Amino acid sequence: MQSKTITAILFFLILFGLVIALAVAWIDLTPAETTPAVTETQETQDVASVPLAADPWVETLRNAPLDEEQYREASADLNGDGTLEIVALAFSGSGVEGVVSTISVNGQSKTVSRSNPQGYFGIVDIDTTDAFKEVAISDLGPSTDYTTAFYRWDGSKIVYLNTTPDLWEHMTFTGDGTFQADARAGVLDTWFYRETYEVTDETIQQVPQDFYARITPAEVTALKPLNFQASITSAVTSMTLAVGEKATVTGCSSINVEDDPWCEIKDTSGNVGWFNAASIDLQNDFEGFSFAD
Repeated sequence: MQSKTITAILFFLILFGLVIALAVAWIDLTPAETTPAVTETQETQDVASVPLAADPWVETLRNAPLDEEQYREASADLNGDGTLEIVALAFSGSGVEGVVSTISVNGQSKTVSRSNPQGYFGIVDIDTTDAFKEVAISDLGPSTDYTTAFYRWDGSKIVYLNTTPDLWEHMTFTGDGTFQADARAGVLDTWFYRETYEVTDETIQQVPQDFYARITPAEVTALKPLNFQASITSAVTSMTLAVGEKATVTGCSSINVEDDPWCEIKDTSGNVGWFNAASIDLQNDFEGFSFAD
């Protein structure tokens, strides 16, 4: 009896062991689901293959419609040798970090040192008696402080001539080697005048003037009795204003405070007087000056 019991137990243990072995073997034979690892190379390639979003401002500059005589690319004989140069203006950067403009002629390039580009260039002829035509590139600047940079092609390189106030399309080119542009004065209040510039072999410079007329005269009202002299050199009183009387400031002898400028004023009867800009209290002597930024 005891022998049969032991035999039954052994048989049961052997059978149990076989069941366990079969179960383990079945688990080993079942294919496990695996997730392939992304290698650094694969990840880099995937990211690189996604195109970067273009900056909206740069895209606008590259694709905005152009009017006649406005160019982002043009063919022109810039130095009178009978050969057409390929001129192009390109834009890079962003509206946040600043847009960079690059002018190129026949593959040579130069960065335009402004940050709010107009988006195109013009080709002008400042002096019709020389061989050159100039490339004019305008910038809108902050607070509509417009500027224009001028360049020449001398046959082998791009020559930067200078940067002047105003947009090139607002300027007057007469072909005699000079041109006129609107410029902002630095005397009294905020006002603009017509500045004259001349071109030489490799530069553009201002032409000094005896009087700088305001494009828009200042209509002012006297806040206290004021006397004005007959001229810059004559201290004789030629005009007076009582409190409340109106007059017009027409311009000044200079547009820089450092030059100790004198300014012309006319009353409603046509009398003319002059005053030293430094002698006037703009807040307490007059009403009507503009101080726009």
